[in-house]
Amino acid sequence: MQNLFNCAKRFVWIADSKGRITAVKNSRPENTGYTKRELSGKSIIRFFPVEEQNKILGYLRLSAKKTRFFFESNLIAKDNSLILCKINLSRIKLSGKIYFMFCFTQNKLEKALYYKMINRIQTNTIDDLILGIMHEINNPNNFLMLNVPYLQSILHSLIPLGENHHKCHPDWKLNGLEWNYIKTDLDVLMNDIYMGINRIKKITSSLTGFFERENVSDNLNVLEVISSSLNEFEEIFQANKIKVDKNFGNLCFIGINGDKKSLKIAVSNIIQNSIESFCPSAIEKSISIAVRLYPASQSLHIIISDTGCGIDQDILFKVFNPFFTTKRDKNQAGLGLYISKYIIKQHGGQIHIESEHGEWTRINLKLPYLTVRKEK
Repeated sequence: MQNLFNCAKRFVWIADSKGRITAVKNSRPENTGYTKRELSGKSIIRFFPVEEQNKILGYLRLSAKKTRFFFESNLIAKDNSLILCKINLSRIKLSGKIYFMFCFTQNKLEKALYYKMINRIQTNTIDDLILGIMHEINNPNNFLMLNVPYLQSILHSLIPLGENHHKCHPDWKLNGLEWNYIKTDLDVLMNDIYMGINRIKKITSSLTGFFERENVSDNLNVLEVISSSLNEFEEIFQANKIKVDKNFGNLCFIGINGDKKSLKIAVSNIIQNSIESFCPSAIEKSISIAVRLYPASQSLHIIISDTGCGIDQDILFKVFNPFFTTKRDKNQAGLGLYISKYIIKQHGGQIHIESEHGEWTRINLKLPYLTVRKEK
């Protein structure tokens, strides 16, 4: 029996001639919920649905003529859920006794759903952890944001006192630093501190907004998400004279399985990048968003293009890296495109970027869709 188990790599139950389970290998408690002790000595028939028990008994009776059967059947898990399995039933003889060996292979779809569920639980746990860390960083950072301007005003009020003391004592140093250096660099140092605080705030705000998801909908209208994202930038478009072209064709509804809040963040981050790509002196500023359907692959493409400054080919491959930015002087966090890519991947999609330096940039979001409605 042990040699037989050593050869078996799959999920195996062995029953005696009366159908009682005598040995188990890879009981897979994460799938069935049973321990070996709970299975041992029990009739194997009881772990199949009532409507399938006669079929199993029939195979056991026929095994005297045919020693191997292949079939599909549901297995009852400990929580009473059903697991669809492919079963290889063999009649074997060991030490003069008859045994029945059930080798189970979990159905690929069921297995995929199981691992998808486990992945979702792990992702939610990580999300909760990151949210907790972000809140713990935000709290002290908020105190800094409130107190730094107050501290700066106090230091400014002390400058006249320092000037008077310096006139009387020209060689006076404060903590080893000359007074003229302190007076000149005070604002620079405080501004550096304030910029660092703002950068922390931007990073935590980006991540907190991203991980605080709404409930996933299995019929989310992606066109509504795009329109809502564009509406948020309406005032900026007008103030900067940016022409926006939205092209949905005759489509009025494209249903996808997704989270509205996070998907809106993904689209908004790309639009924000397009806005920031324009030079102030540019004569023509335009952003276009088009949606294309590919029924053969059941996918939709959201194509966001701009006529901004483009991206150098030498750094194009870096744009989805976390904290990569060409706008460090504008105190940018460098998380926008990284978060967008992460969200699109979470929705089962892909993101691609093309660009011509000094000319244009085009980003293509590819997502699976469920339903489509067109205007009549």
